[in-house]
Order: sequence, then structure tokens, then C-alpha cells
Amino acid sequence: MERGKELTWATSDCPFGGDTGSDACLALWSDELEQHNVCNTDAMNDCYIRALHFALTTLSTVGYGDISPATELETIWELFVVLVGACFLAALIGAFGAYLQQNDKTGPNSFHAKIERVKQYMRFRNIPPDIQNSILFFHQCRWEASQTLDERETLSLLPQPLQ
Repeated sequence: MERGKELTWATSDCPFGGDTGSDACLALWSDELEQHNVCNTDAMNDCYIRALHFALTTLSTVGYGDISPATELETIWELFVVLVGACFLAALIGAFGAYLQQNDKTGPNSFHAKIERVKQYMRFRNIPPDIQNSILFFHQCRWEASQTLDERETLSLLPQPLQ
């Protein structure tokens, strides 16, 4: 997109040493053609690896500064990549947290799921509201005292003399 610009990240990125505009850079500017070649190396994969490095450095917010945007379009692209990367990372962390929360078998989420099952059962059996409240209060007090759902199961994990 920016072959007609003399200074871009590709023309200023010289991973093999040298100054900007030298043969060691990824792209070389031609005054005659007034454009740069897209990749100055024989192996195109070197350019793709550097571009991937640029993208991952931007996504990881490390920003070494060895490759940086040189034009307005590259800056806008980098901002877009950062925003997409941040959203992707947030979604990934959220999904992982939701997975852990859903598979929690011993913590508060499991206790709340148990209470919901008890409430459903009591509604199904038409238990009077005052008795329902007493049962829920009992379970709440046991949870606050022991932070475990099933004390017998917890005791069974201990050696026999400690039981």
C-alpha cells in the first residue's frame, strides 16, 4: 500500500545491521522508480518473519522500539492491531475465567449452584416458605462455618486417626 513512500517501517527496519536505506534493510528505496521494493532479501520469509515480529511485539504491548511505524497509515494500522489484540486477549481471559468458574466443584460457585438446586426441590415439593427459609439459613450457616459443601467427603480425605 505504501510503496510510494520513502520512509516506512520496512525501509527503516534493518535487522541485518546497517543504516536506514542501506542494503541491509528489509526494503530498499529506489529514487529512479520513486518506490521501494517490498522485500530486499532473497528469502521472502525473512520479511514475513519481521512483519510477524512487528505485529506480535505490538500485540504483546512490549514495544521494543526496534520496529516502529513511520507513516500515518502504519500508525493507524498499529493502533488497530493493538485494539484487536487487546480485545482478543480480554475475550480469552474472560472465557478461561468463565470455564474455571463453571467447573468449580468446591468453591462459592458450587455452593450457589447447590442452593439453587435445593430451592428448586423445595418449590417442587411445595414446602412452606418459613421452612424453606430455615433450610436455606441452615445451609448458609454451615457454608460460612466450614466453607465446604460436604463435610463427610472432606473428612474421608483425611487419614483414619484424624477422622
